[in-house]
Amino acid sequence: MGVAKTEKQLSKEVFELAHDTGKLFHVSIDKKDVILDNSYMGNTYGARTAACESAIKFFDEKEGIVLDNVYTGKAAAGLLDYAKRGLFSPNENVIFIHTGGSVEIFE
Repeated sequence: MGVAKTEKQLSKEVFELAHDTGKLFHVSIDKKDVILDNSYMGNTYGARTAACESAIKFFDEKEGIVLDNVYTGKAAAGLLDYAKRGLFSPNENVIFIHTGGSVEIFE
């Protein structure tokens, strides 16, 4: 889930990271396996969204996981929306990588 750069700007970088990570686990990653989606970004970088706020609350209450409202909260909002819309099959493994987010969560 993108929060600043366009999908075009991110596509090569994200694919290379996914491909290199896949090699560590002896898993082949194709370009079609990498999905980039900026629709959870909001109007501008750093702008709070209702979906982000909802995801932050959900992860806190259900899992005790702290998310920020710029990076991890928006990514989690996308993840939850994908799940609600049935975009993951019941037998599909989905990994959410919490990248640490922003220091603003501690302010």
